[in-house]
Amino acid sequence: MKFTFRFVYGALMLSLITACSNKLSPAEGNAKSKFRVLGYLASSKDWVSGINAIDLTAITDLNLAFINPDSSGNFILNDDMKIVIQKAHAGNVRVFASIGGGSPPPWLGALLMPETRSLFISKIVSLAEVYNIDGIDVDIENELINDQYAGFVYDLAAAIKPKRKLLTAALASWNSDLIHDTTLSRYDFINIMSYDKTGPWDTTRPGQHSPYSMVNDDFNYFNRKRNIPSDKLLIGLPFYGYGFGAGTPFGMS
Repeated sequence: MKFTFRFVYGALMLSLITACSNKLSPAEGNAKSKFRVLGYLASSKDWVSGINAIDLTAITDLNLAFINPDSSGNFILNDDMKIVIQKAHAGNVRVFASIGGGSPPPWLGALLMPETRSLFISKIVSLAEVYNIDGIDVDIENELINDQYAGFVYDLAAAIKPKRKLLTAALASWNSDLIHDTTLSRYDFINIMSYDKTGPWDTTRPGQHSPYSMVNDDFNYFNRKRNIPSDKLLIGLPFYGYGFGAGTPFGMS
């Protein structure tokens, strides 16, 4: 995931299945609707100003990205997070704590290990309960999709779902062959990162970083090859672009 404008993360996740547009309460609510729109709120910014700038009638779900632990697995948060969640819930929007990200803390991998996993998961569950969060979004990427990934997801699902919380994941198709079908089945929804096909890190391939062909291929990968029902898949739409010309700074435009 990468940043775009001031408050909202650089991608919007859209369900490909449309149905009733009436919004319901977070507890029962948007889970009954086939149409989901997921936005990201950057947790490194001014959260209260950020939630006040969002048209909550335009989304059904909100990921707080990213909510990461310290090296002991503790989540150090402030009352602004409670304000954000309360306002989102008042607008019938479900809230997820998104853990990980493209640049996670360097100790996250150690917290996924068997000897530390149980304690870390207990702190994730406590986070969800204390802050009345509707679910946890596992945004573990790149080298952290390793031998510990499946065990962590399995144990987290076993701990969080009895608390009536949802479990989602942000995944890309290019490395999801590393994840077994039984692991994918633990997720209630999968948010497909269908962007960054190219970028200024590879100036030999300038062009669109999120073409429609990528959306089509990514959806077919998860739906047809991995047999994930379409109503559990969301396609990520980026709201940023890259420059490839001479003197263009690395990053977004």
